[in-house]
Amino acid sequence: MFETLYRRGSVGLALLCASSGLASAGVPLEGIKVFDPDGAFQDFFGGFVETDGEIVVVSAYSDDENGTNAGAVHLYDAQTGAFLLTLAAEDAGALDSFGIASLDDGVLAVGAPGDDENGADFGAVYLFDADPNSLTFGTQLAKLMTQEGQTMTGFAAGTGVSYDNRIVAVGDWGNSINGARSGALYLFDGDPKSLTFGDQIAKLSPADGSGNDQMGTSVSINGHLVVVGARLDDDNGNSSGSAYVFDVTTGMQVSKLIAADGASGDLFGSAVAIDGGLVVVGAPRAAHAGVFRSGAVYVFDATTGSQLRKFTPDVLVEGDGLGGSVAINNGIVVAGAPGDGAINQRHAYLFDANNGEQIAELMEDRIEGVDDEFGGAVAIEGESVVVGARFDAGNGTTSGAAYIYDASSVIGCPADLTGDGSLNFLDVSAFLQAFGSGSLIADFTEDGSLNFLDVSAFLGAFSSGCP
Repeated sequence: MFETLYRRGSVGLALLCASSGLASAGVPLEGIKVFDPDGAFQDFFGGFVETDGEIVVVSAYSDDENGTNAGAVHLYDAQTGAFLLTLAAEDAGALDSFGIASLDDGVLAVGAPGDDENGADFGAVYLFDADPNSLTFGTQLAKLMTQEGQTMTGFAAGTGVSYDNRIVAVGDWGNSINGARSGALYLFDGDPKSLTFGDQIAKLSPADGSGNDQMGTSVSINGHLVVVGARLDDDNGNSSGSAYVFDVTTGMQVSKLIAADGASGDLFGSAVAIDGGLVVVGAPRAAHAGVFRSGAVYVFDATTGSQLRKFTPDVLVEGDGLGGSVAINNGIVVAGAPGDGAINQRHAYLFDANNGEQIAELMEDRIEGVDDEFGGAVAIEGESVVVGARFDAGNGTTSGAAYIYDASSVIGCPADLTGDGSLNFLDVSAFLQAFGSGSLIADFTEDGSLNFLDVSAFLGAFSSGCP
């Protein structure tokens, strides 16, 4: 474990909230609330959210326009919240539940767990052109399916689709490679310019996998590393949970992540995220300080598997379920607490991966007493933060909504690795130390490896100064 975890992209404000939210400190930022343009009863718009900083993707996986619960995803401008377009599979059908989305470099991957082309609920993933500047914006590029006949049930109950560095990672928690529902991970070529575009390139599973681990309920890929949650693994007791990190280039297992204070029923691994060598794992049923199912979020070094931090909110509420959703970008962690808290209020929080401090609490524009499941899905990229509320009733019961936050005024400077708010020789020394030790904290290009491009990127960020 590093003695010091250097910060990438620190945040310096105590609160983000929707325009009608509650502020306890700092200056609130207004959030933009968006709805499905043709939203209806039980669409569950906001069940999954994603952003690349330019566009925001919001899933409505029970949308009925192309058949009962066929699903759809809707794209919005990340700055203005303006609606851009709606996407659905070319062969959309009833009960496909199309909507589990992951976005990177102008390509959008969307999972459809109920797709039946290769058998009932076999599942599929679709790739779309998601570059707003492209002449083919919104065009379906490919449909991905495994080379096997097993049901890809991992799409049905988790965020088991992730796309980065032209690789699509797909979790299949129902796979029986190591016993019934032990789970597996599939990798596909997601490069539209590749001769093998859309082909399955690997199937991965852990060496110690066993029946009902359900590895693949959550997946996140960044550069050459992918993390996969196994929420029912039993290393710390029944259904305590774990997560695995694999190298997508070699297919080898890099580390296994287990909470240092894990316990039975925590469901650690229900949500995972990886960025810049840091892995974030949610344990929504963990108890902290005696507060039942308040939830927790953990940060690990992806390569060594060392636990670096544990996050809990400043105010613990029974049943909040912190860690039901997680995301990370440039050292800022977003975590949703969509559980059944005693005061019936859902939350999403921002934490600093450098010191574990809660730096923001996002509140929704809601009617008191209404369970919107705000925080059930979260995303962050650059200055954009997105939170889903799939039970919002703006277009009918559980029609859903999502909130888009502009965090530009609270994002610090990435080159401030010491986190003291200024750039000086100490930051240069911190970078050189991280680079020399092989720490991905120095991965300023975020491609999963360290080379002269990272040095150049750091120097560029250093020269730009702090706001």
